[in-house]
Amino acid sequence: LGTLHLSRSGLVRYGLRPQTSSSTSSSWHYLGEGCWQVLPTNGAPTEVVIELRQGLRLQPSSCPDDPEVPSALPPRIFSIDLRDAIRVVDRSMDCDEEDLDDSGDEAEG
Repeated sequence: LGTLHLSRSGLVRYGLRPQTSSSTSSSWHYLGEGCWQVLPTNGAPTEVVIELRQGLRLQPSSCPDDPEVPSALPPRIFSIDLRDAIRVVDRSMDCDEEDLDDSGDEAEG
């Protein structure tokens, strides 16, 4: 399950975790930051390009016992069509209103 937070400044925070919410030892959680831009070449108007130039890092709190889970994922560039994202509002998050889109939502998909 991927979660992303698009800031109006062009920064993005991205998280990746298993879709199951079990608290077993095989649970993991990656986080990363990067930038985003709208209107990729030959893309739809609702599509954004995400650039994670530093890759994703495994969070220390999600120390899996599985040696198959790498401690980091390499840098990558990908696009997401926001029409396919599930929009949610998490009022418990500590973020500025400027970091939310016009409807006050964050995207998850």
